[in-house]
Amino acid sequence: MLPARVFRSLFFCLCLAGTANGQALDVSARHGKSVAVQPLSKSEGEKVGALFMAMCLTHFAQGHFEWAEEACGQAIEADPRLADAYKVRGYAYLMNHRFERAEKDFHAALRLKPNDDQNVAGYADSLNGEGRFAEAAGQFRRALSLVPDRAAYWNGLCWALAGEGSQLSVALDSCNRALTLAPGAAGILNSRAMVYLRQRRFPLAVADYGASLAVQRDQASAWFGRGFARLWLGEKQGSADISEARRRDTGVDSIFVQMGVLPVHCAAASVPACPPGFLPMPDKSSGAYQVAVLHADPDQELVLEIKAGHLARR
Repeated sequence: MLPARVFRSLFFCLCLAGTANGQALDVSARHGKSVAVQPLSKSEGEKVGALFMAMCLTHFAQGHFEWAEEACGQAIEADPRLADAYKVRGYAYLMNHRFERAEKDFHAALRLKPNDDQNVAGYADSLNGEGRFAEAAGQFRRALSLVPDRAAYWNGLCWALAGEGSQLSVALDSCNRALTLAPGAAGILNSRAMVYLRQRRFPLAVADYGASLAVQRDQASAWFGRGFARLWLGEKQGSADISEARRRDTGVDSIFVQMGVLPVHCAAASVPACPPGFLPMPDKSSGAYQVAVLHADPDQELVLEIKAGHLARR
């Protein structure tokens, strides 16, 4: 059983986001008295960290990612060597597309567990989200050296190489390898369609985007990509697809700019790299775009593992 003062420290951390591993914190008690919370010992910090870690996982499983961030943050304050707290908070940041913060957490997690493939892949996902595709590709290759048969890692590599743009045939091979491991996965079909867009193989892109949407219709990027390819093929339905994509996510154009497919100032009939009939981008874009599952978003399979409380422990 935890000592009483550990429970007091936990209470103050919960209520006031105080420190459990740093300096003592003075808090006002009843009748104006001050109560000093003493720093915890190493063993007590580990116990408090484990309690906050459990809270973090619960919030993550319930989809309360901001609360998960807070709880994991308190776990880290209590026990700065709790690698899983950095990992789960990193994935919570990824779920909210806070890529720079995710990168820092995964970097910290990797210092503690350098051979944890989930940490490596999370780091790679954050780099993908920041558009640092060459670096992301290197990290996904590292993750694959640890776990060669994970579809999500092959898919992340495919997306990174598509964004980097100089190894599109390797990108295509990576997506095909991912599809052999996870046939018909919506995110992987979306990734392969992006490769086809970059190769200007528009009929194949339309087919893959359509197959991806048949599995998961809420992918703004798949609606946009299919519409973009359709316009290049002279199909008027492309405009409706792009409108649907923007309705679902006002920042969806940003993905295709970041991936090198769409010019920044693309407007109808004014930029040669834009397809005929392309409607100008909205003047105001949230930028908080939703990438299809298994791209800059974290590995869906891993998210399910975290929600079930199963983390890699190496």
